Amino acid sequence: MALSFMDRFSSDIHTLLDHSILNNVLITVGSKKNTKQFQAHSLILRARSLYFKAALSRKWIRSKNGIILLNESNVDPDVFEILLRYFYSGKIDITHIPPQTILSLLEAADTLRVDELIIPIQTFVLSTYSPWLKRHLALVHRIAFKHPPFKLLQDFFNEIIKSQPELVFESDDFDDVEEKLLETLLLQDELRMHECNVWSHTIRWGLANTKGIKRNADCWTQSDIDSLKSTLKDYLHLIRFFNISADNFKSLVEPYHYIVPSELYKQIMPPDEIVYSGIRPRRGPIESTLINTRHAAVIASWIDQGLTTPEAENNPYEFHLLLRGSRDGFTSKKFHDYCSKQGATVTVIKVRDTEEIIGGYTPNNWYAPKRALVRWKHATRSFIFSFGNSIEDKPVVSRVKHYGCAIANSSVRGPWFGEADLGLKGHFKEEKLCVCKRVSYDKDIRQSAENFSVEEYEVFKIVKKTYNEKWNEKIDRKPVDGCVEENVEQGMKEVNIVSDAVSVTSETVDYVDDNDGSGVGIKSEEVEKESERVVQEGNKSRCISIKRTVRK
Repeated sequence: MALSFMDRFSSDIHTLLDHSILNNVLITVGSKKNTKQFQAHSLILRARSLYFKAALSRKWIRSKNGIILLNESNVDPDVFEILLRYFYSGKIDITHIPPQTILSLLEAADTLRVDELIIPIQTFVLSTYSPWLKRHLALVHRIAFKHPPFKLLQDFFNEIIKSQPELVFESDDFDDVEEKLLETLLLQDELRMHECNVWSHTIRWGLANTKGIKRNADCWTQSDIDSLKSTLKDYLHLIRFFNISADNFKSLVEPYHYIVPSELYKQIMPPDEIVYSGIRPRRGPIESTLINTRHAAVIASWIDQGLTTPEAENNPYEFHLLLRGSRDGFTSKKFHDYCSKQGATVTVIKVRDTEEIIGGYTPNNWYAPKRALVRWKHATRSFIFSFGNSIEDKPVVSRVKHYGCAIANSSVRGPWFGEADLGLKGHFKEEKLCVCKRVSYDKDIRQSAENFSVEEYEVFKIVKKTYNEKWNEKIDRKPVDGCVEENVEQGMKEVNIVSDAVSVTSETVDYVDDNDGSGVGIKSEEVEKESERVVQEGNKSRCISIKRTVRK
């Protein structure tokens, strides 16, 4: 019979520490005024810590009256006491220890090579104190990457940088961010925060890390200015000044004009165009891997058929992500699962192998007819577009000219604009069946008319904002111009198109899907001609009802 009395054994060994029986080691722990001495047994220390095993094996150890003298200045005395009791008892309870002390304990465990504690402590602090960690990311970064074994903390921080880098700017200890980390943050294209806030946080960091500078800028001397300029000299060129509105530039940047190199002023974004420079705009506060706030502002101007582009932070529309191919799938079924009956949408596509960013907008609902038919939808406000494949390319918008063929709905197709102007079918990523051939829209958006496959695509629901972000004022909610109200009855679709100029009611035309897009050239010309005439006349009261069904 095997008997085990580990609890009793642990308790007995622990008494050796409490009663100072046969101690032969005196350890001075801490630095400066925060020091404390601990008595221990060399045999216990060597058995329980790889660090002490090495330290106590040296022949040059200092001793006095038979007592070995050790100094450990890199560990806090309170934390060392927790570990010392663990050495003797084999037990450690961190349930009620504050998170900052737990991180110090983790560092001490690595310093003293108590390797068995590294993973359990990381696991505990991540599962229990994740919100606290996100408020102290400068501390997390410093600790995680100072100690190579802290893989879990490193992964936690890297995921923050990858998916939510703005949290570092918003953390309570941002002023303590290390210089290399600040540079990494400013290089991020994925920051979901306005550039004026990036600028403000960078200035705050500069003030906190410039010795002796006064907080009140009105009291600065030339020496203060030179010191702050020196602190920030490696980071100012990473600010995307062209993403800061003129008003915010005047109120937030101009007061510090003496520290900003004059050439950077040329990168200020005019309100009516996109300025392309050697540094990309950030993604900004829009959930997208393909476009940023400036792209969204340009799309908004196209939706409103405006002559100028709104400032990125004053976009009148919200872009709500409905689908991302890499997350949700690249098939027509997935497209309709996530995007049918959502109202006005923008589709953004990254073409495989070319890096082109193209897409389209429709004010109409997407939907999947029950049979394998193509059902055309009439719209006057639909458009397709291209942002090219480099920051030098200028945006191109192509507006629908054959209104009766603005978009096509089919259960075997994804988003489909015009007869073949831009459409996805098959497996969008694995098969080269997607098309982009100008027929129903007024401009080419690609130089090549060959079929292509998709690297990534996203679909956004477009919602008119109810308030102005800049002033936080409430504004009236209006439907997206050209929005569609639909009623389905006996397999036919009635469409009411709402616009400023005309209300047109028409039934869509049914075509049997021919699987290659080549046989969809029959247009509802009566609808197009009549609706164009009414739009030109500006007759708001006239309604046209044209019924036509063509079967191939």
